Amino acid sequence: MRDGRLSIPVLAILTFATLVIVGSSILTYFYVIAPQATRQSSLQVIGEPILYKMHYYIDRYGLSVTFKNVGTAPVKILYAEIIVEGEAFSCHKALSREKYKLPKIISPGESLNVIFLWNASGAHAITPLEEDETYTIIVVTDFGQIELMAEYRG
Repeated sequence: MRDGRLSIPVLAILTFATLVIVGSSILTYFYVIAPQATRQSSLQVIGEPILYKMHYYIDRYGLSVTFKNVGTAPVKILYAEIIVEGEAFSCHKALSREKYKLPKIISPGESLNVIFLWNASGAHAITPLEEDETYTIIVVTDFGQIELMAEYRG
């Protein structure tokens, strides 16, 4: 007799299908969406950044700084600028143990020493730096900017 009610096997199948859909949604959230939402970049400067005249390169200033990625996402260092007498100068290139070019990627938990280079004369030269002066350095990453203070030690 048909009185509009669902039979027990059909009701069991619908309940099981609903539970599978809800369970899949919960698993998708915790394994796909939530980890992406909690990925953070966080670079920590280790030690003191130092500006100096490069002796093995002719007419270049260098900034040696060590970064540690204490976040959960890889960070890409794109370039750095030095502010001299109110004017910003972009770095010529950067050295590290890997390659001589930017960008440099620091994975979570890794440290990397980078030496940013600026021309001291010729094309794209920066204003000469003065001994024992402190300069502002802006390091640009794919997650934003980091502002450093570095003393020039000649």
